[in-house]
Amino acid sequence: MSRRSEPHSVWGATATVDAQGITALLVGPVIILAGLNLVFGWLLGSEVFLRGLRDLPAMVPGTALCVAMLGISTLLSQSRKLSIRALSVGLAIGADLFAVLAFVASTGADAPVGGDRMSLATLVAVLCLSAAAVASLVPSLQARRVHEAFATFVIVIALAALIGMVIDLDSLFRFTLFQGLSLPTAISVLLLALAAILRRAQGTWLGVITSDALDGRLARRYLPWAILVPFSLIELSYVMTDRGVMDGRQRQLVFAVFVMIGSCAAVVRLARYQADVARRDFRSEANLRAILSGLDEAIFVLSETGAIMGRNQAAERLFGDRPQEVAHLLSIDLHDVPRRERPGSGRHPVTRALAEEGDVHCGWMDADGHERILGLSSFKPDAAWKVLVIADVTEPWMLQQTAALTERADALAQVVSGVSHEMLNVFGVINMSAGARTDPDDKTAAIILKAAERGSRLAERLQRLTVTQNGAVATVDAGEAALAAVELARRTLPDGIVLTHDPVLDPLPVAASGADLELALLNLILNARNAIAEGELGFGQIDVNVDSEGEQVRIHVIDDGPGVTEEVLERAADPFFTTRRGVGGTGLGLAIISTMARNAGGELRLSSAPGKGFQACLALPRPQLPSTRDQAALPRLGTMRLLVVDPDPEFRAILGDTLEMLGADVHRAGGMDEGCEIARGLPDLSVLIVEEDLPEAEAQALRRRFPNAGVIYLAGPAQSARKAGWPGLRMGKPVDMALLCNSIHLVAARASGASCDEPL
Repeated sequence: MSRRSEPHSVWGATATVDAQGITALLVGPVIILAGLNLVFGWLLGSEVFLRGLRDLPAMVPGTALCVAMLGISTLLSQSRKLSIRALSVGLAIGADLFAVLAFVASTGADAPVGGDRMSLATLVAVLCLSAAAVASLVPSLQARRVHEAFATFVIVIALAALIGMVIDLDSLFRFTLFQGLSLPTAISVLLLALAAILRRAQGTWLGVITSDALDGRLARRYLPWAILVPFSLIELSYVMTDRGVMDGRQRQLVFAVFVMIGSCAAVVRLARYQADVARRDFRSEANLRAILSGLDEAIFVLSETGAIMGRNQAAERLFGDRPQEVAHLLSIDLHDVPRRERPGSGRHPVTRALAEEGDVHCGWMDADGHERILGLSSFKPDAAWKVLVIADVTEPWMLQQTAALTERADALAQVVSGVSHEMLNVFGVINMSAGARTDPDDKTAAIILKAAERGSRLAERLQRLTVTQNGAVATVDAGEAALAAVELARRTLPDGIVLTHDPVLDPLPVAASGADLELALLNLILNARNAIAEGELGFGQIDVNVDSEGEQVRIHVIDDGPGVTEEVLERAADPFFTTRRGVGGTGLGLAIISTMARNAGGELRLSSAPGKGFQACLALPRPQLPSTRDQAALPRLGTMRLLVVDPDPEFRAILGDTLEMLGADVHRAGGMDEGCEIARGLPDLSVLIVEEDLPEAEAQALRRRFPNAGVIYLAGPAQSARKAGWPGLRMGKPVDMALLCNSIHLVAARASGASCDEPL
């Protein structure tokens, strides 16, 4: 038989009792006593093992065999093997049958008069102990504590017999029930009854006494007094009566007074003890509540019965004070994310969290109608308690979901950036070829130049939209930015949505990043498109207008869509707030635009009403010093020696030819290896014009060959300044020839008198 501990819960606390060990301690002496009674008592004639004390009835062999069978049955019932437990039931039933036969034989007409015999109390005890043994093995009877009732009845009979033997033996044996009951038998059935309760002690009065909880400690403190004080009073009253101090009536009165005083004292003491415990519990709960109230997560403390024993302020803010049971939490309408499906039967997020399936995420619509993402988890600090933690993880969840969209957008941006970079090279070749024509009346060259400039602007605009500008604020014409955004957005509009824009004639410069401003306006136009397309009508109009007011330039994006309510408008620019979560909205567009406007010193103004469309006004400040473009003629390059390193052969050839037309001595290379080979035959070099995206190690080798040469980096807007620690200037593609010529003169003059490690 394996040793095992049986946990039992009392008043919500749990104690662990070594049921098998204690049962063996109780039943072992019974079996030994029965064996000694048979061997040393009846075979060898020892009065001690027969009667215990002189003049007391003897334990007859039938009684000894019955208690021995019940003791062995009790030990076998601890086994987990079904066959052994069935054997224990058989022994208990066999003890019943044997007890009935022994009782009939010892009390029949042929029984010796005045001889030792089995008492009626012994028969009743054996029958009740057998019934308790069977009931403890049946789960339904065990749950109703039937075994406790039978065993308790036996304990009452045994204690009554033992007390009677101590106080007044003659009075005890006047009762038919106790006639012939021996001292060894009373002790044996008492131990067997205690073992019958203790082996299934959960929920019984014996389980309370052995518990380490408050009720167990309280019972063990006062139970000895509850037994000894009345017993002592009874014995004292009998002694005083025998000595003539008081008669029987006075004895009853004095006994009643002492019992009353003792009961009142016990009640007062229990009340004080309970009050002290309540105060300690209240202080502990107050401290725990103060600690939990400082947490942002909603905390529910649940008992093993499913009642909510405590919650913190975050839980009350989230759900109010309505949930009182786990069943109330299960009635909260939670849904799956991102499909928004309600969970099936038995799969409620609270049920899954309480089953300790790890972190469970679900969606919940709050009182304002906004979707919140909740994270649920639970843990058990004690076997009788469980803590449910509910955290609002809306923002981290949205960040995680948005990260996937951002990764896809970054991949698309890289593709667009690469394509637009190649387009810039093509248009750059056309632009330089047409710009190098000397005949001012050549209309074909003018048309080509105009088309190339338009294509270059489009490619450059696409590339700017895919580049992070790191918050840099420059000067940009709001009218041009609005026109560019309209041209890009017009291709995305479905039939039925009209986009109107009145271009402004005068420049309206604003202090903002050109790429950020175009992207912000494009986002506002697309938001208006989505609102109209997803409305009831599906068609409408979007107006984009630019004007100025004081020191601010205002760009308006107005649609005649369904509009939004005041509650939605108040949160429209909040991060992660969106009414289009189910169709891919992230809730970041207006938040990013608002942040961009604030960083530039402006603001984003929104207005709307249901059925009256939506208006977005991006107000940005004018720059302090508006930028102007140098329109001077192309300067001559004289006899400067230049080295152009660019992997694009057409761009490299056209750029070199153009620079030669301006008087420079130009050498061309497709890469750094070729450039270094050419450099070996050159005595000196004025300026190195290099594609910035070439390998840095090779570029450093060329820089060491001509330490005093100036450097100009040609880079598209998508390329980063990887060589920011090097001296030199940077230019974007397509190349502006006037800017390039001025840059060549600048770096050449600076390089002739500057160290190669000093940035320009």
